[in-house]
Amino acid sequence: MLAHADVHSLDDLAELGAVRAYRRLRAAGVKGLNLEMLWALEGALTYRHRRWISSGRRREMIAELGAAPASAPARRRRRYRAPVRSSHGVTVGARH
Repeated sequence: MLAHADVHSLDDLAELGAVRAYRRLRAAGVKGLNLEMLWALEGALTYRHRRWISSGRRREMIAELGAAPASAPARRRRRYRAPVRSSHGVTVGARH
């Protein structure tokens, strides 16, 4: 997965930093990317499990992440489809 961000070693990750590597992953359109990955990247750099990243550091990384324009593709919204009633008063396609 990190190869999408051109990260092939811990040294590459250290040179980029967790936030820049995360941005590259997001720009590459990696599916399933979430903030847990950002915490894991930071944990790899600090030799900690992602759960042990302090809330203060998490806020700093989120602020740094928000400072750059988002390069992730926009999500498509699902269109609302109203239930269709047949001429007999029965709802067609209703979920029960």
